[in-house]
Amino acid sequence: MKRLTVLFLAVLLFLPIVGTAQTIYVVYAVGNNGTLLQLVDGQWVAVDPGYTGNIYEIWGSSEYDIYAATGGNALLHYDGIDWQAVTIPDATPAYFDHLSSVSGTGPFDVYAGGYEYRGGTDCYPYFAIAYHFDGVEWTFCGDPGYNYRMTKLWANPGGGFYGMAYYWHCIAQEYLYLVPRYDGDGNWSTELEEAQYDLKTYRDIDGYGTDGPVVAGERLFEIGLPGIVWKRESPSKWTTLIQDDYCLYPECSYWPYKWMGIFRLSETDFWVAGTSGRVIHWTPEGYTEYDTGVTETLRAIWGSSNNDIYAGGDLGIVFHFNGSTWEEMTTPTTETLGAIWGFCQMPTAALLQSFSTDTDAGHVAIRWSLSEIDENVEFRVSRSSGASAATIDENPDIERDGLSFTYLDHDVEPEGEYSYLVECSDEDGWIMLFDTGRIVIPGVQLALMPNYPNPFNPSTMITYSVSEPGHVSLKIYDVSGRLVRTLLEESKAPGTYTAEWNGLNDQGKNAATGTYFCRLVTAKRAVTQKMLLAR
Repeated sequence: MKRLTVLFLAVLLFLPIVGTAQTIYVVYAVGNNGTLLQLVDGQWVAVDPGYTGNIYEIWGSSEYDIYAATGGNALLHYDGIDWQAVTIPDATPAYFDHLSSVSGTGPFDVYAGGYEYRGGTDCYPYFAIAYHFDGVEWTFCGDPGYNYRMTKLWANPGGGFYGMAYYWHCIAQEYLYLVPRYDGDGNWSTELEEAQYDLKTYRDIDGYGTDGPVVAGERLFEIGLPGIVWKRESPSKWTTLIQDDYCLYPECSYWPYKWMGIFRLSETDFWVAGTSGRVIHWTPEGYTEYDTGVTETLRAIWGSSNNDIYAGGDLGIVFHFNGSTWEEMTTPTTETLGAIWGFCQMPTAALLQSFSTDTDAGHVAIRWSLSEIDENVEFRVSRSSGASAATIDENPDIERDGLSFTYLDHDVEPEGEYSYLVECSDEDGWIMLFDTGRIVIPGVQLALMPNYPNPFNPSTMITYSVSEPGHVSLKIYDVSGRLVRTLLEESKAPGTYTAEWNGLNDQGKNAATGTYFCRLVTAKRAVTQKMLLAR
């Protein structure tokens, strides 16, 4: 599937309506026994996804495109109207699949990962699996060749994803953990693999920018499980963060808490949540530890800014941080919440002033204007039709007038239905600028448009449309009604066409200066337009 690069703009996160920019803010939490909560006007409300099993992960590209991983070989998908099951076809022989994680960089770049049980006599008969959705279909990412369970993944804006996995070491008789990496082109590699007997536990993974994952978990010591965060610096270098030297004395600074959830807000900020209601905010200048006042484990964390953070976990607990204090929120469940995801599009200095669309039987015009642009940010338009994601020419013709832009799509069918997604890129991947919504192309009507130019010398272009298949004639007559030139005499399918008259008659001689009539005739109707030839 081709994708479209249109031009370069500076636009960040917002979803506009015509003439203004509207902040879109949605937050969801998922958990055991089909728990799906949505934050509505500051209150958590239960949503029925039509599913009763555990929900392990949630991610979306927008408020109208959300996926939830449920285990098995199916995902739940929300299309802006309702939640429906999406079954991913098996690509390898398996007894069962367990898709426990979903992540992506946009609606045409989604990954679902987990593991499958293959049985046999192997001491650990589980194998990692992952699938990729390109907007049209799900495809298998290939066999990484490792017998492990992949439980989490984070889609890399640079292509592919980083995972979080573990396996049972038959000789050492213990679980060992690693970070598998998939490059998006069928190639797998392993990073942050733990050596035998050097036991660490990975609990969650998240990232920011290209190749910027962080992993949260803990390391096993003789009398404790202090939490650790690992940050990727390069393929061969992962830095250990938020863990001081472990010692046995109470005054020592160490982290006796397991870190269960991690959220990387920016290049320089990430948040982790863990056991005993603890939360850490890390920056290069240091870290801040928060005690929310509960003893339950916080397993998930997400936020739109450092003044808007949500952490959730056991017994349906959710806390909100407003920049200064943590407040417990009321939720309609006591089920364990394992994942929180939000979508926040806010107006920025590069404000979308307006966008609009118009159509005829032969094209769609998309027009938009901005308050400013930055030539270093890539911008693209993608098109969908019905249940499939279509594509647009990679070298489109864009009209630009200052900060106003027009894109014309001529590859449309009469009475077809299309929608267009306009995106821009930043260091964290592709983000949505606006979605046109459903556009219905009108049917073709019999029409003969005014020629251009008019008056003309020596030639002019004639555009016409036919609504039904059949014989069509296009002829030029003078003012006395005498036939001067036959431009067309053939069968045509419904559509819009263009013909040229070069000012010559049927004998190849120049027609004289004067008024002429172009006549379009089909089996049922005829239309005429007047033209002026000025030698």
